[in-house]
Formats: sequence, C-alpha cells, structure tokens
Amino acid sequence: MDMYVAGHLLAPYLLQGGKTGCLLIHGFSGSPLNMRPLGEYLANHGYTVRGMVLPGHCTEPKSMVRYTWQDWLAAVEAEATALAKSCSHLWLIGFSMGGVLAGIAAGHLPVAGYVSIAAPIWPRARLTHWAFILKHFRRYVSMGSRREFELPSWRYDMAPVSSVDQLMRMIRTFRRELPQVKVPALVVQGDNDKTIMPKSASYIYENLGSRCKQIMWIPGGGHLLLVDKQRAEVCAGVERFIRNQMGGLEDD
Repeated sequence: MDMYVAGHLLAPYLLQGGKTGCLLIHGFSGSPLNMRPLGEYLANHGYTVRGMVLPGHCTEPKSMVRYTWQDWLAAVEAEATALAKSCSHLWLIGFSMGGVLAGIAAGHLPVAGYVSIAAPIWPRARLTHWAFILKHFRRYVSMGSRREFELPSWRYDMAPVSSVDQLMRMIRTFRRELPQVKVPALVVQGDNDKTIMPKSASYIYENLGSRCKQIMWIPGGGHLLLVDKQRAEVCAGVERFIRNQMGGLEDD
C-alpha cells in the first residue's frame, strides 16, 4: 500500500453510535486498518467504535523500540477510560497481540466484555521464542512476505527483535492473568492460522475466569480474519455475542 493511502487509513478513528462502546486494538506491527471492517460493521449496528493506534505503530519500525509492552497496555487503559466517559458499557476487542492486551486489561478494568480474535499463546515463528537472546545480536526481523487479502491491510515489513521480546513477555503475563478475566468473553480463531498455533484459542478459552464464555472456530480461516473472505462470519458472530450479552437491546 502506498504511503498516501496508508497515511489516510492508518490514523485512529471514532465512529459515533449508541451507549455501548467498543475499543478495537490492533496487533503487533499492525494498524487500525486491519480491524476496520469490524469497526464499521459494529458502527452500522448502533455501537460507538474507537479504533486506536498503539504507541510506536503506524510510523516506522524503529519507533517501536522506544516502548515496552507495559506502555502498550497503558495506552489501551487510557483509551478505554476515555471511551467509557461517553458510553454506558464498554467492550474490549483485540486482534492478535491486541487480543492479549485486551485480555490483560479486561482482568482489572470495569468493562462489559472481552473479545479475542486470533490472539497468540504460541506464535509459530521459531524466532519469537529466542528473541530474548537474539535481541542482543540482531536489531530487526522480517515480518514475512505480504499476501493479498480481499480487503486492504497494513503492517510494518520488519519489526525490532527487542519488540518481539516485549510481545513474548506480554504473552507470559497474559497466561498468568487469564483467570482474572471474569467478564463475558468470546474467543475467535481460524483453524488454518499460519501465524499462531490455533490451539492458542483453546488455551485462552479454557483458562478464562469468565462464567459466560464462548469459542468461535472459523473453518479455513487464517490469521487476518477481518480482511479476508471469512470477515462477514466473524463480524456477525462478534456483534451477535455482544448483543446477546447486553440483553438483546438496541442502543437508544
């Protein structure tokens, strides 16, 4: 994607709707564009939607080096607090690393619910598990070749190895704190995900402290579920879960 288009579509956004708010949190090295179809779907169904940008993202890869996973979490908490001021109920919805951040935050923030979409417990890339050592010898790692999806997506072509280490540290915290998540939770996962091991979703589901929880498997779904051919199924499933938890009532 050229930078003119990227510059226009990578910015944070707010779609005004009703009193139920949804904070959308993108993934590692990614952008709000990767979740935009879900944001627009929810807005069209009466929700207020905020698509945030994590610190160090949507600029250049070296910007990520300045931030720790705690900085990313603090940004999520700040965005959630701000959105909650104009909404009666708040849902945290995260894609990939954003699902990890949303899960940690949902364990201690006063939110109505949590949605995890392709959140990692076990990334497939072998380098991720050795980033704590490799960061001392190698500055950047390629994010892999780009593939075409049905809708536009955007991420950095490379990322700092030190930031990969931050991601893995965050995942370890997430695993420990999953039982602290007591709010209604939906876990969405494609069974053909080449970026993370799909069994990550089962682990998240089984260890959530929520009494009301559901896992939604997407047959043939890859990692970027929200910009690929299964997006309609995912968007409808997320909205339906939220609506059911809110009592099936439309926002006034």
